[in-house]
Amino acid sequence: MRTYGLKRKATPKIAVLATGLAASVMVVTMNPALPAQALPSYHQACNECHAAVAAGVSTAVPSATAMAPGAAYTVLISYAAGGSGLTGFWIEGLGGVAGGPSSATSYRAAMKAPATVGVKSYKVWTRRGSQVGSVPYTITVRAPAVSPIQLGRLQFDSPGVDRATNVSINGEYVVIQNRGAVARALTGWTVRDAQKHVYKFGAFTLGARKSVVLRTGKGRNTATTRYWGLTYHVWGNAADKAYLRNPAGAGIDYCAWTVRGAGYKLC
Repeated sequence: MRTYGLKRKATPKIAVLATGLAASVMVVTMNPALPAQALPSYHQACNECHAAVAAGVSTAVPSATAMAPGAAYTVLISYAAGGSGLTGFWIEGLGGVAGGPSSATSYRAAMKAPATVGVKSYKVWTRRGSQVGSVPYTITVRAPAVSPIQLGRLQFDSPGVDRATNVSINGEYVVIQNRGAVARALTGWTVRDAQKHVYKFGAFTLGARKSVVLRTGKGRNTATTRYWGLTYHVWGNAADKAYLRNPAGAGIDYCAWTVRGAGYKLC
């Protein structure tokens, strides 16, 4: 049997391009509630479609305007009364996030400050129905203040052979220094190791440019020496970590070692 095939007619490239553009326009026209993930690229199309971004569509207020590197903060994004349609937003800038679409009239976006210091500028793009707006905000990222309370020498390996005696246990110690020009209260401050053994200071004030030695074993507390009160060695000889924290639990200083070496670490 003889078969006949239909000759395939070539479609001009310009026609294919036109068809693709028409399809793109149809998506934008027929689906005004674009997903929030589309906003980073869609905000440019917003300007093209709506000619000018409308003023007063929304406001954006950060929960803080000055913060440390990496600090968490939020941005309250609110829409003006009187509009209609689904809402969405995109924060343009380092670490920017998006939200929506939804019927919400406000959003609280979770943001994180950059690791570098300086004034950081952001632009919040918002959409409500066919109305598009943008509003800027800035934050100032400041270098965190260095506490004058710091760890000094940490003798993690008691001199001689480790024995279960108070003398040997007290051979371990860590020095806490006040490098500032004023006295500092250490009440409630803690020193801990990697295994979460914790020493907590009672009522105690460390004088300006003074040091206090915290020994692992038992003894009578003085203005220059405090005693943990343990009956065993707490610091690891081969490897360990020491953490100094303030009463709020914030890390102030940190010291670590991975080799025995001379048996001490200058933190």
